[in-house]
Amino acid sequence: MATTALLAPTRLASPAGDATTRVRRARTATIARARRDNLRKAPIAAAAASSTTTTELPPPALANPDACSRASDYTSRRGAVPYKDAAVDVDIMVNDGARAAIAAAGAERFVSLIDPSNPKLLRLLRVMEDGWDAIGVRNKNAGHHSLWPEAFEAGRSLLEEAFPEECDPKFGGEVLSGVAFVGDDMKDRAIDFMQRRPKTDFTMSKYNPLGRLHRDPDAIDYKQPGWMETAMPGSAPFGAEEEEDGAYSYRYYNVWLARTPLDASGQVYENPLCLLLPRDEGAKEWDYEIRKPEDNVGAKEETIGEMMGRAAKNPLSAAPIVMSMFSTRRGQKKEDQFEKAVIDSAADLMRARQDASKGRVSMELRFRARCKPGGREGVPFSPLSSAYRGGVFTPDTVRPSGGEYDLEKGTTR
Repeated sequence: MATTALLAPTRLASPAGDATTRVRRARTATIARARRDNLRKAPIAAAAASSTTTTELPPPALANPDACSRASDYTSRRGAVPYKDAAVDVDIMVNDGARAAIAAAGAERFVSLIDPSNPKLLRLLRVMEDGWDAIGVRNKNAGHHSLWPEAFEAGRSLLEEAFPEECDPKFGGEVLSGVAFVGDDMKDRAIDFMQRRPKTDFTMSKYNPLGRLHRDPDAIDYKQPGWMETAMPGSAPFGAEEEEDGAYSYRYYNVWLARTPLDASGQVYENPLCLLLPRDEGAKEWDYEIRKPEDNVGAKEETIGEMMGRAAKNPLSAAPIVMSMFSTRRGQKKEDQFEKAVIDSAADLMRARQDASKGRVSMELRFRARCKPGGREGVPFSPLSSAYRGGVFTPDTVRPSGGEYDLEKGTTR
C-alpha cells in the first residue's frame, strides 16, 4: 500500500526533543492509529464489497431497451428476396413463426434460433465485442480460428446445446473449430470467422456458382486443392472399407451474430440474414440453376420485365424462408431489404432512426461437427456427407439440383 511507504520514522532528521520532531511523532502516531482502525474495519469493508454486484453494459445488439420488446407480435415479415438478378416479395417467418416453420420442415438438425437471454450467447457476444478491433479488424475482418480461440470455444458451447447428437461429446458428437477449407500453410486465406460490415464500408468480390443460394462448402473460392479429404477424414465413400463403427457424418455450421442494434421485432434494421429451409428434411435438394463464369460471356441483355418474370418463376421463391437475429445454421443463405415500418412505432423514435441508419454489422463463426450415425437409431447422415460419399459432391462440382439422398445409409438415391 502507498500509505505504508509514508510511515517511516527512521527518516526523521530532527534531533530528539525538537518541536518539529514531536509534531512529526504525533502525526506518525495518529496515522498508525488510523491504520489500525482501518485494519479492524477491513473485513467489514471486504464483506460489503463482496456483496456488491457490478452491472455490465449489454452488448451492442441488445443495447437498445426497445430491442426485441415486441418480438411476440411478429411471426412473419414481408421482404424482397433477391433471386439471381431480381427480387421477389415473399413472406419470411420470424421469431415464433420461424420456430414453427423449422419444426414443420423437420429442420431442427439444420437451424436453431438462439434466445437473446441465453447466457452462452451473451458470453459469446461479449467475447466478440472485446476482440472486434484487436483481433477482427486487425486481421482484415476474417481469419483462422486459432486467432480467436475464446470466440470459438464460446460458439462451441452454443452448438453443443443446440445440436447435441451431432455436436455434444456426451451424445457421440464432436465440434471442430473452423472449416479447414485451407491448410495450416495458408492460414492467411482462412475464413473461419468473418466480420461483415455495410457494403459502403469495404468492397469484396466473390464468385459463387449458386448465386444468392449461398452455401459455404459449395463455393469454389477460399478452397485449397484436396480440402475435402483433409476437412472430412473418416468419411469414406459409400461401400468402401470403413472402421468397425462406421463412417463419420460431417455437418458445417455457421454461428451468425448481429452486432448492430436490433429493432423491436427482434431483427436487424437492414439486410437481415435469411435462411432457406431444407427440402424433405434434407433428403432432397431444391431445384436451382448453376451459374458458371462463362454463362455471362456473350449473354443477351434481358429487359427488366423479362428479368422479373424469370425471378418470379424461380422454384426457390416458393420455398420456406426464416429469419433470425442470432442463429446457428447449416445450409443456404439469402439476404434482403426489409420494410422499416417498425421504426415508426418505436418507443424511442430518434434512437430507432439512428440505429437503422448504421447498416448491418455482423459476425460469422464457422465450424465443422461430426458424429458416427452407424448403430445410433434416429441419427441420420448429413446431406453433405451423403452427397460426398455418394460421389456427386467433389471439389469440381456443387451438390446436384434436385439431388436425392439416402440419409440412413449416407449416400445418394
